Amino acid sequence: MGPTSRCEYRFLQRFPVYQVRFLAISVIFGSHAIPVSLMDLGFGTHGVHMDQRLVKLVATLSLDRTSLSITAPPSGRHFPPGPAFLYVVTDAGVPSFGHRTIIGTGASPPVDHAAIAK
Repeated sequence: MGPTSRCEYRFLQRFPVYQVRFLAISVIFGSHAIPVSLMDLGFGTHGVHMDQRLVKLVATLSLDRTSLSITAPPSGRHFPPGPAFLYVVTDAGVPSFGHRTIIGTGASPPVDHAAIAK
């Protein structure tokens, strides 16, 4: 692949737990430093675009430069549970296509029934 080629990767899964290194993906190009970003593209309503978020993740490239181990965001304050897109960037600054994943379990947040009763 040339210096301006997009990075491709496989085997993307959910980030079920915060602050855990567990995701390993196969990278289909050789590189030295790979920034990885998690992004919520937000939503638009009535001309206002809200809920955008970008978090750079800790990633470690294997010695043979073919697989990447990524650490999930530290907490829900950094990236709340829900859908996200993962981008891997090459040495030349060319991003991969965004792959959709889920942060957290996908379950609804806890309900405070005492607060509802008041």
